[in-house]
Amino acid sequence: MARREGLRRNYHCGEGDICFVKGVVGLYDGDSYSIAMVAEALDLPVVLVVDAKTGIEVWLRRS
Repeated sequence: MARREGLRRNYHCGEGDICFVKGVVGLYDGDSYSIAMVAEALDLPVVLVVDAKTGIEVWLRRS
């Protein structure tokens, strides 16, 4: 709980109309600082950006 309060406190210290929060681990990595936990604690949406080009190239080589 203290971690979430710390996140909220630091988030609300900023000034401005836009805040960009970048994750550095997986969405649900299971640790206490997963992107999902941070987004939930700050009541923020998650925007998932995926480079699907590499995935489709691997899939096409297997076919």
